[in-house]
Amino acid sequence: MRPKVPLLEVLRPAALAALLLTGISLPSVVLLPEVAQATTRKADAKQLLSGMHRSLATIVVAYGQKPQSRRSPADALMLEGARDAARELNQLKSALTERNGRRVSVSMRKMSQAVGRLQGTYRMVSVFDPTVAEGMRALSANWAAFSAHYALAPSTGKSKSVTQAQLQELKQRVARLEAEIAHRRTQFTAEPLARREVEYVYVEVERINSRPITFETYQSTLLSLSFISGTMVGYAAVSEVYSPQFHDYWAEDIRSSAFYEGYWDGYYEGYYDAASEDFFVNSFAVPEAIDVTVDNSINQQVDVYVTQEINVLVERAETSAADFTDLPPRAADISSNAPVVEFDNPAIAAEQISEVSSSSVDIPSNSDPVEKGAPIPETVQPGTTDGDTEIRIEDHEPDVSDRAGEAEPVAPLPEPHGLDEPEPDPEKVAPPEELGEPSVEQAPPTQEEIVPDGWAGNPENAGVGTSDQSDGNDPNLRRKDGR
Repeated sequence: MRPKVPLLEVLRPAALAALLLTGISLPSVVLLPEVAQATTRKADAKQLLSGMHRSLATIVVAYGQKPQSRRSPADALMLEGARDAARELNQLKSALTERNGRRVSVSMRKMSQAVGRLQGTYRMVSVFDPTVAEGMRALSANWAAFSAHYALAPSTGKSKSVTQAQLQELKQRVARLEAEIAHRRTQFTAEPLARREVEYVYVEVERINSRPITFETYQSTLLSLSFISGTMVGYAAVSEVYSPQFHDYWAEDIRSSAFYEGYWDGYYEGYYDAASEDFFVNSFAVPEAIDVTVDNSINQQVDVYVTQEINVLVERAETSAADFTDLPPRAADISSNAPVVEFDNPAIAAEQISEVSSSSVDIPSNSDPVEKGAPIPETVQPGTTDGDTEIRIEDHEPDVSDRAGEAEPVAPLPEPHGLDEPEPDPEKVAPPEELGEPSVEQAPPTQEEIVPDGWAGNPENAGVGTSDQSDGNDPNLRRKDGR
């Protein structure tokens, strides 16, 4: 289910690119992936990383050409999102070169969050520049292709196992997150933009919770959660400037979604450590839509950044954002209408690419219950663990929540070991009169976080957390009064 848009048109990537080059004013467009028809070329990690570099440079160059009279703080937020995504991209490139499982795991998670943050910002602000839209589309396409291989490919069978108890814990936490977002929908009734975006988050979380969480869907569940968490970081950044009365709500929801990080770190560190050398260097099938299609004059400027280190682009985005930050915010800077060009969650596109690739490429799977020759263990019952032993995943799932969107909370889970997170400040920032008051009901308790049994992940990192920021202290989650 997709939030409604005024005029829905579905365009193929090539057709959209042609329209963008003509300068035609577009109605609301939803760009849907054409994975089955487009996976006709091969690419490797280096090419896709370069594609993301080019996509981000396209966004930064486009904003640099915007006339002074049309600039706004919303543009600064987009540039800050591009800066942080470029910074995380640089960290990811370094981690892949080093081949350290922990570094690759953390870099992949933060890159997914950073792409989500930029897309969350893009969804909220008024973007009419087709060059910016094309840069966003290409970034999403390249990240979808990259994560389809580097986050969704089956493990080699040597990485750490997932127990049924961990799967059930994750299922309960996703169900509780859905209940909390459902409750949030009842609070965002006074402002159309916040209402539209909380509906978008709810639809995405409901999609995750509506399917069984098994070994086969474990990785795609974590990838989707990382993107959604990042998307809400983008919402919090925009709200801090344009509707501060909603900022603390988004910050609370980001903290509620941060539980997935412990599961991610606990699984993916071993996943990358166990990967073969070929995994990092081989080419694989990707969609044709990964290329950035813009005017040649833009390309010439973009080439300047793509041929240099990513840090050059980070500095350029930082400088450009500073030029936009001190401008007064205007109601026209943000829009309650759908984005001019809207595209799917790249985590969903990554799943589709992965499905097509796995149907034609034989990749070693970690679906065998135990090593060859070992006896099959009994199924672990809910709430118990079986050490590091792999188990057979049952087809049934626990009945943890109602799917009708009601906000009935899920029963609390056991306390995590030594993770006491302070309650968020209940005081809300006074809203500007022109943006209206929210209708506020008492919010449900903030979701407690848990580290999966036997894993040493860090679930306290609630924001995108770029490489020079400590986890859990993202400046976008701080209010203007410094709290």
